[in-house]
Amino acid sequence: MSLFHHMLRHPRKDDEQVLELFKCIYEDKPLKERVSLPSLTSLRCDKGQTLAFYAAAYGHAKCLKWILEQTASLHATGGKNNQRRFLEIRDKQGDTPLHYAVKGGHVDVIELLLSLVPDMLNQQRSNGQTPLFDAFERPAIVQLLLSRGADYSVRCNRGLTPLEAATDELRWKRQCLRRTSKALPRRLSITVNLLKKAELALTKASTGGLHGESLSTAGQISGPTRGSNPSN
Repeated sequence: MSLFHHMLRHPRKDDEQVLELFKCIYEDKPLKERVSLPSLTSLRCDKGQTLAFYAAAYGHAKCLKWILEQTASLHATGGKNNQRRFLEIRDKQGDTPLHYAVKGGHVDVIELLLSLVPDMLNQQRSNGQTPLFDAFERPAIVQLLLSRGADYSVRCNRGLTPLEAATDELRWKRQCLRRTSKALPRRLSITVNLLKKAELALTKASTGGLHGESLSTAGQISGPTRGSNPSN
């Protein structure tokens, strides 16, 4: 793991400070004359993760945007294409940076990634799961992904749709929580209801009963939820 990967492991609230560190290193002309700095897009850790994965996992939207700007400026002739290729690199599990951003619940990073690579929304990791499968505990993120056109009929390698996988997880947690007398996780229940409404909308559309109704209205959730960053 490079020094720059470690820098991005700081909490999201330190985004500005981490960005300043990057700028101090890469925009310092005397330093660049003395030290051969690596290309930001070439750095990988042992799991195949680029800096984009760490920025996405820890919620560093400003850092990620700056890294992408450097990528575009270094390759002016094909800047946008180089940005896209950099973001489309997957880790050894087949995850995209969007999978990481969804796990962490980082809306600003999700928005940035989808603005640059919209089709990342429905890309599957090696087990067949799209980013929607990672959003079960974050109903606001589920709502966001559905409103952007997330495919809720896709099946993972276990043959489950997002609704079926979320329902299975909810059923399992119900059984576990009955033994401990703890309350059912409300967020997961909301997610199941959202996905049920989305599938109902799909059924209506296929039978001609939707009449132009938008899938983005399949459940209304206020504000994004917060959650801890995924471990690497």
